[in-house]
Amino acid sequence: MHSPCRLFIVFCWLLVSPLAAGIDHLSPFLSAGDLDEGPIRPTVWYLKDPTHTMTLEEAQQKLKDGAFRKENPNFNFGYQDAAYWFVFVINVPRQSWRERQRDIVIELDYPHLDRIEFHKLASDDTVMRELVMGDSLPFPERPLDNNLYAVPDKVLTGLSYQYWIRVDTSSSVQLHPSIWDKNQYLESRDHTQLVYGFYFGILAIMALYNLFIGFKTRDRSYFYYFGYILCFCVLQACLWGYAFQYLWPHWPSLNSFALPNSMLGSLMLAIAFARSFLQTRIHSPTHDRLLLLAILAGSGMLLINFVISNELRIRLAIWTCVFGIILLLHAGVAVARQGVHSAKLFMWAWTTMLLGAAVYGLTALGLLPSNFFTRHASQIGSALEVILLSFALADRINRIKAEKRAVEVRAKQALESKNRELKEALLQLTKSNSLKDEFLATISHELRTPMNGIEGSLQIVRHSVQDDTSKAHIDAAFHSAHHMTQLVESLLEYSELQSGNWQLNEQLFNLEELIKKSTNNIRQEYVSRNLTFNLHTDIQLSHLVKGDQERLQHLLFQLLDNAFKFTYEGSVTLDVSASESPEQDTCHISIQISDTGIGIAPSQLKTIFEGFRQIDGSFSRQYGGLGIGLSICKAIVDRMNGQLSVESLPDRGTRFTIELNLEKAEKIEKPEPDQKQLPDTPRLLVVEDNPVNQMTLIAMAKKMGCEVSKANNGEEAVRLCYKESFDIILMDCQMPIMDGFDATRAIRAANNANSHIPILAVTANAMSGDRERCLAAGMNDYIKKPIKMEEIRSRLYHWLANKAA
Repeated sequence: MHSPCRLFIVFCWLLVSPLAAGIDHLSPFLSAGDLDEGPIRPTVWYLKDPTHTMTLEEAQQKLKDGAFRKENPNFNFGYQDAAYWFVFVINVPRQSWRERQRDIVIELDYPHLDRIEFHKLASDDTVMRELVMGDSLPFPERPLDNNLYAVPDKVLTGLSYQYWIRVDTSSSVQLHPSIWDKNQYLESRDHTQLVYGFYFGILAIMALYNLFIGFKTRDRSYFYYFGYILCFCVLQACLWGYAFQYLWPHWPSLNSFALPNSMLGSLMLAIAFARSFLQTRIHSPTHDRLLLLAILAGSGMLLINFVISNELRIRLAIWTCVFGIILLLHAGVAVARQGVHSAKLFMWAWTTMLLGAAVYGLTALGLLPSNFFTRHASQIGSALEVILLSFALADRINRIKAEKRAVEVRAKQALESKNRELKEALLQLTKSNSLKDEFLATISHELRTPMNGIEGSLQIVRHSVQDDTSKAHIDAAFHSAHHMTQLVESLLEYSELQSGNWQLNEQLFNLEELIKKSTNNIRQEYVSRNLTFNLHTDIQLSHLVKGDQERLQHLLFQLLDNAFKFTYEGSVTLDVSASESPEQDTCHISIQISDTGIGIAPSQLKTIFEGFRQIDGSFSRQYGGLGIGLSICKAIVDRMNGQLSVESLPDRGTRFTIELNLEKAEKIEKPEPDQKQLPDTPRLLVVEDNPVNQMTLIAMAKKMGCEVSKANNGEEAVRLCYKESFDIILMDCQMPIMDGFDATRAIRAANNANSHIPILAVTANAMSGDRERCLAAGMNDYIKKPIKMEEIRSRLYHWLANKAA
C-alpha cells in the first residue's frame, strides 16, 4: 500500500476514534489475577454537567456521542459549580472452570463528596444495582461501615459491567476509585484503621501528657498546647471521615461546619500557644499584636461560617490557616534572632506544618495533583510538628529549671545503667530454660490456687442450694470456672512443649469411666447452645489400660470444645471403640469426634495443627480460643505413639480421628468400698496455708463425715502429729516456714502413730515431674488443684479402706 493511502487511513481513524470510543475502551482489561495482586485503579471517563439535571440515560447517550473525556484515577478538578458523570468498565474473564464469581469492593478514596449516585449496568445497558450515598446523608445508610465510600459487589466471571457514578458536591471534585478483592480490602482496611488508631492514640497521649505537665507546672503554654492537639485530632478525623463515622453519624449537616471550624479552632489555639511559649509580649510586641489580631479574626470567621456557603467556608479556612502559619513562622524567626534557643525548634516545627498544610490546601483547591503524598501531607507535617514542638517544650523546661539539670542527668545515667542491667538480665533469662521452667511452675501454682477456691466453693454451694434458678446460675459459674481451668492447662501444656520438658504421666485407668467423666464436664455447654450431643461407645475391655489419663482427658476436652465452638446448629458426635489384642498385651482405642459446623477449607488443613493457627484469623474473627489447642492435641497423640487425622468440608462439618495403642494392665474389678472397716468418724488433718483453699477443703471433708483439724504450714502439721493421731493427711506442697515435702519427710521419720498413715498431696504444682516429686518425698497419692469433691471422696475412701485393712 502506498504512503498516501496509509496517511489517509490513519487520518480517518483519528477523526472517528473519539466517536467510536465505546465500552471496550473505557477501562483496561481486569482479570481475576489482577485483583489477586492488589487493588486496580481503573481509567475513568467523565462528563461535566453544569445544569445538575442530566439523567443516566442522557449520560449514556453522551458517551455514545463521544462527549466523555478520559482521565487517570488521581484527577482533582477542585471546586466546581457543576455535577459530574463518571464511568468505567470491569471485564473479569474466567480463569478456570471452577471460578464463577468474584466478591469485590469499589472504593472512592475521598470522604467529602456530598452526594454520590452509584449505578451498576450489565454490558447490554441493563441497570443491575443503584444506590445513593454521601456526607449529606446519614452515615448508617452506607453499604459498608467505612470512613470512605466503599461499595461491596459480586461480579460473574466472563462478563462485563459498567459502573456509572454521578457526583454532585460543594467540596473539591475528586474520586480516586479503586477496585479490590473483598478479602484483601477487609484486611487492608483493618491495617489502615490500626495505623490511624495508632496515630490518634499518640496525639491523645501527648495531649493528656501536656495537660498533666500543665497542671504540675502551672504553665499556660501546656494548656494551650493540649487544646491545640485536641482540636487538631478533630480536624484530622474530619479530613478522613472518621468524625462523621464515629462522632455524629446521624447528623450529616454538621459535616459542612466541622471541617472549617476545626481548622480555625486549631489555628487560634496554636497562635495562643505561640504567644505564651515564645513570650512575644516581651520579645516581639509587634508580632504579639498581630497574633492577637489573628485570634480575633479567626473568632469572627467562626461566626461568619454559619451564613456563607460551604465552598466559601473551606476556601477562607484554608487560606486563613496558610497565612496564620506563615505569621507564626515569622514570629518564631523574630524571637529566635534575639537568642531564644527554643524558638528555633518552634520555627522548624511550624515550617513542617506550613508545608504540610500548604500542600494539602493547594491540593484541595485543585492546584496540585492528588496522590498519596499530597493527600496525606497534613498528617506527615503534623507528626513532624508535634515531635519538634515536644522537643521545644522539653528544651524550654530545661532552661527554665536549670537548677534541676544535674539531678536529671544523674537520673538519666542511672536509668541507662538500669536499662543495661535489664537487657543483660533478659538475655540471661532467654538463655536459661531453668528460669523459664521455674516461672511456669510459679504461674501454674498461682493460677490454680485461686481457681481451686472458686471451683471448690461452687461445688459446696451447688450441693446446698435447692432453688432451681440459683442452682442453674451456680452450675453455669462452675462450668465456666472449669473451662477457665482447662484454658490454663492448655497454656501450661503448650509452654512445656516448647521448653522440651514435657513428659507423660502414665497410670492405670478405666477407659469407660474416663469417657463418662470427660463428656459430663462439657455436656452442659452443648445444652446451653441447643446442640445435640451424641455419645456412642463400643468399649470391649476387661482390663485397665496404662497411659496418661489426664492428658487423654485434656485431648478430648480440646476436640469437643473445638466442635462446640465452630458448630452453630446441628450436632456433635463422639464415637469411642476399644478392643483388646489377643496376640499382644495392648488395647486398640479409636476415637472419632464429628460435627456439623462450618468446616475447614482444604488450603487450611495442611497448617491446622500448627501453633497459633485459627480458621478465621482476620480482624472480623468471630470465634474465640487461643489457637494452640490442636497443636497440643497433635503433640499429645504423637507422644503416645498414636495418630491424629482430620477430614473436613466447608459448611458440611469436620471429623477428627484418634488411633491409640495403650498397654493392657490388670483386670477391671469393681469392689464396693468396705464402709464397715472405716472409722465411724475419720480424723483428717488439712495442711494448707491459703485461707480460702483451707476453708474449702475443711467444708468438703466435713460434708463427708470427717472430723477435721487444720495446720497453716508444715511445721504446725509436724507438731500436731506428735500430739494427736489422725487417719489421713491432706498436704499442700508450697507453704511458708516448712513446705509439704519437708513436712512429709519429718512425719515419716518420727516414731509415732502418724508415721505410716496415708498422706495425700493436694497441690497446685502441676508441671511435669511434680507427681513423682511428691511420691518421692513419701506421699501416697497426688491430687491436682482445682480439686473435685467426688475425687476427694473417692481418694479418701480408697486410702482409708487400705489403712483399715
